[in-house]
Amino acid sequence: KPLLEDSKVLIMQKPSNFIISKNHFSNVRYSINSLLDAILLKDIKVPVIVHLQMDTGMNRVGIRSIKELKWVISTLTTNELIKIEGIYTHFSSDFYESKYFKKQVNMFKKCLNIYPFEIIHANATKSLHKMNLGNYLRVGMAIYGYHQPHYEVVPSVSITEKPIKIFNSTSNDLIGYSQLS
Repeated sequence: KPLLEDSKVLIMQKPSNFIISKNHFSNVRYSINSLLDAILLKDIKVPVIVHLQMDTGMNRVGIRSIKELKWVISTLTTNELIKIEGIYTHFSSDFYESKYFKKQVNMFKKCLNIYPFEIIHANATKSLHKMNLGNYLRVGMAIYGYHQPHYEVVPSVSITEKPIKIFNSTSNDLIGYSQLS
């Protein structure tokens, strides 16, 4: 039975042809974060659906320019088994970075004109109150009830556990792994 068969699942990490080929699920989508990801995937022999992640200024992971985005699309569209379904970005915190947020939005909007993406998702917990850019949302930390001062959010999950031991340490105690000094 397919993984979460009634849902679409987006794997937000670099895809592996071996994993995709071995565990092919029609409801799973994979992120393409660079031209290298696209090159490594372009010869896949099973149908695969991808979303392209743009790095519009978070500076962690993703396609970093319009030029690279065009190369990625050109590379992926050489294989008819690869469907480019969506595009997304991750905005950095906008509480104190309003100008930077606008810069990220403008960069992402330029990306939307390059290809007819069916799914566009940019907003996550910290930018939900700013604007809705696209047709999907990622709730991020809001699912746990965090980081959303503009909307009342209730955690969907909580974990409570009793401590197994209380340890009173001193400044000379080393705690955890790798205690070589």
